[in-house]
Amino acid sequence: MSFSRNFKVLAVILAGLVSYPMAAAGKIRFAIGDERKIIDTKGKETDAKTGGKVREKDKIRTGIEAQVIVALPDGSTVSVEENSLVEFTNLNSANGVQTAMTEIKQGKVRFNAQKQKGNSKLQFKTGTATAAIRGTDGIVAQTKGGNSLFGLNTGTLDAENKCGEKGSIQAGEMLVAYSKSCKFAKLKSSFVSNKDAVNKIIDLIDKGDEKALQNLTDSLSKVFENVKKAKVAAGKCTVKPLADTVSTNSVVLGISCAQAHKSIFVNGELAVEKAAKVDYKIDWEPSFIGEKRFDISCIDTVDITAEAAKLGIPANAIPADMKNATVQFDCGNAKMFYFNAAIDSANRANLVNAELDSMNTDVPDIQVTSNAGEVCQNGSLTINGTITGPEFGEDQTIDINITAGNVSKQLSIPGSIRTFSHIVPIKDVTKNWNTTTVVVKASFPSGTSKSETIPVTVSKKCRAINTISPRLVLSASTQKCMATYEIANNENDVAELSIFKDKEFIKKVSINGNDDGRFQLSSGNHTYELSIADQAGNKGFASKTIACYDKNASAYVSINGHRTPFTTKPKRIPKAPPKYDDSLHETLLIKVHNMKGNDFTQIESITVTQEGKPGNVFHRTNANKSIDALDFSVPVSIEYGAKTTFKVKVKLYNGKILENSMTFNYKASNSEGRK
Repeated sequence: MSFSRNFKVLAVILAGLVSYPMAAAGKIRFAIGDERKIIDTKGKETDAKTGGKVREKDKIRTGIEAQVIVALPDGSTVSVEENSLVEFTNLNSANGVQTAMTEIKQGKVRFNAQKQKGNSKLQFKTGTATAAIRGTDGIVAQTKGGNSLFGLNTGTLDAENKCGEKGSIQAGEMLVAYSKSCKFAKLKSSFVSNKDAVNKIIDLIDKGDEKALQNLTDSLSKVFENVKKAKVAAGKCTVKPLADTVSTNSVVLGISCAQAHKSIFVNGELAVEKAAKVDYKIDWEPSFIGEKRFDISCIDTVDITAEAAKLGIPANAIPADMKNATVQFDCGNAKMFYFNAAIDSANRANLVNAELDSMNTDVPDIQVTSNAGEVCQNGSLTINGTITGPEFGEDQTIDINITAGNVSKQLSIPGSIRTFSHIVPIKDVTKNWNTTTVVVKASFPSGTSKSETIPVTVSKKCRAINTISPRLVLSASTQKCMATYEIANNENDVAELSIFKDKEFIKKVSINGNDDGRFQLSSGNHTYELSIADQAGNKGFASKTIACYDKNASAYVSINGHRTPFTTKPKRIPKAPPKYDDSLHETLLIKVHNMKGNDFTQIESITVTQEGKPGNVFHRTNANKSIDALDFSVPVSIEYGAKTTFKVKVKLYNGKILENSMTFNYKASNSEGRK
C-alpha cells in the first residue's frame, strides 16, 4: 500500500471520528428596537431575539430605531440597521469553509468580516451590484431611488454592477452604483461609520447631483479626519495581552480606554456604554481555523459644524443638523491565531473524504450544468445532468428533483440512462424570478442521494422574464385638489412613473414593487396622464380629466364697475324719428373679481338675462371652452320709455353662484325726435 493510499484511509477514519456537517445558520448576537422580525421561506414571521438563529434564505426586517446583529460561523458580523429588509441568500459552512451572500433589498447593513481563507466567500448584493469583500469592515446600502452605496473603513472591496461594469475601493473610500446610468462613482470618505453623515450621502445620491455629492463628501471627510485624530489621541483603548495562538473558539477581551466613551463596540457589536473599561466575550464556530481580528471602535458626540469652522470650511458646506453628530472612530484592536490540531485534522479529513467520494466509481454521483449564466432568452433555464458511478437496471429508476425558487419538477428516469435535460421556467408569472440558485437532487436506487446547486442570475430587463405589465389606477379628490395613484402587478420589480398635465411633463417617480402615492392638482380643469414602465419596458397607463376647485370665498362680479345692483339716474331721451328703431344701445362691462390665480377655467358659465323677456341676452360656458377671460363686453338693447333691468349670473365649478344686476331708467323727453 502506497503512502498516498495510507493517507487517504487515515483521512477517512479521522473523518468518522470528528465530522462537522454543513451548517447554514447565523446567530443573533444583539437585537434592539420594537420592530425586528425574521421572515422564513414560507413567509412566517418571528421576533428577532438575541441568541436566535438565522438560516439560509431567511429575511430580517427592522423598523425605526431597530437593529439586529448576526454573527456568521467564522466570526464575521452583519448588522441589519433600522428601516431595512435583508435576505441571507446563501449561508453555508463546513470544514472551515464559508460561503455567504447577503442581499440588501431595502435600507443598509454594516459588516465586520474576518479574513476569508481558501474557498470562503463573503458577498453582498443590492439591486444594482454585487460586491466581494476581504478582511474588512464597512457598509452596504440600497437607496430609495434604487441606487447602491458601498463604503469601507478597512480592507478592500470589488464590485460588479448589473451591466457587467467593475469597480473597487479601499479603506476610506465609498463606491456609488447608479441604477439608471449603469456606472460607478468613487468618493473619498473617512466617515463610513457615522450614521448621520452616511444618511446625508444616501439622500443626496438619489437627487443625482454628483458635484454636490462630491463637495459634501470632501468637506465631511476633512472634518471627520481631523476629529478622529484628536479623539484617537485622547481616548485610545488597549486590550489586555492575549496569547499569539489560542486553541479554543472564544476569547474574553479586556478593554481599557484612556477615557470613558459614549459607546464601545467590538466588530460592530455594542460592548459597553458610558464606560472606559469592559471585559467582552466573543466567539466563532470551532471549525474556522485561522487568524482572528477584533476591531474596537468608540462613539462620542461632536459639534461637526464647529469643527468645520476651525478648518475654514464654509458653514453652508456642512448640513445644519449635524451640530451634535456622533463620531465613530477606531480606538484599538486585538489579533490572534486560532488553531486546534484535532479540528484541523478533521477539516482536512473531511475534505479528503469528499475528494475520495468524487473519485470512487462505486458511489453514484451527478454533475449538472446550465445553458446560461444569466437567464433571459425564452424565460427559462435548461438544466443538463450527467449520472456517474455504478449502472442501475432498466427496471430501476433515478428520481431527479429540480427546484428553482417555488417551482419544483420531479423527473423519473430509467436506471440505465446516464444523462437528462429539463427546461425550468423562470419568470414573473411563476413567481420564482427572485431565485439565485437552482438545486438539482438525484435520489438513486441504492438509497443514496446527491444534490448540486447552480448559481443563477435573472435579468428582469428581459421581456421573456418580465412579462406582466404594471397596472395604474388614478383617482382624485376635487375639493382637496389631490390626486392618488395605485400601482399593481409590479411585485419584485422596479419601474418609473411619469406624470403629465395637459400633455406637459410634470415629474418622474421611481417605483419599487407595488406602491401608491399622490400629487397636488393644479387649479382649474386639467387632463392628467400617468404612464409607468418597468425594467423590461412593459407599460401601464391611466388618464383622467380632473378639476381642482378653489373656494374663491371673496369672488364677486361687477357691472360697469358696480359691485352691487345699480340703477342709473333717470335720463330723458327724445323719441326716435318715425320709421327708425326705437331702441337704445348700451354696453355692459362685466368682470369677475378675486378669482385665485386669475383662473377663468374655474368658471362653469356666465349668463346675462333681461328682466321680463325670455331667453338669454348673453351666455357662455366652459363646457365648450368658450370662457377664456374674466371680463366681458356685452352689447344690450334698452326698451325706450321704460326701466330695463339686466341680471348677470356667474356659476363657479365649486357650486358657488355670483349675481349682480343693472337697471337703466330712460324716459321720453318733450323735445323733438332724435336725428
